Amino acid sequence: MNIYLITGGAFQGKEQFAKSEFPNIPVLPKLHLLIRERLSEGMNERETEDDIFSKIKEMAGGGSIVVISDDIGYGIVPTDPFERRWREVTGRIVTDIASKAYQFFRVTAGMGERLK
Repeated sequence: MNIYLITGGAFQGKEQFAKSEFPNIPVLPKLHLLIRERLSEGMNERETEDDIFSKIKEMAGGGSIVVISDDIGYGIVPTDPFERRWREVTGRIVTDIASKAYQFFRVTAGMGERLK
């Protein structure tokens, strides 16, 4: 399975970049929101990560998949405990995906920069 990871700020053209660069590959968009949803449902970090990787494997079907996540780790650390936990868990899961990814891109203003 080949994972293509795309990250970047909100509204920077990540999905459009994915469609133009990887036109016939399934896309898992808004990973950061999926992680938030799982944590809101009461899953712990390990369960959330296992669920995410199961979804990635299922969608890839033994082939390739594009995973897209907003960068949410910049700026002021949230004072709300849930928001802080979500930010930290998302960072760790995206880092793990990046380590396993075949290619990794950061998109800014619609322009992708290959990091791996």
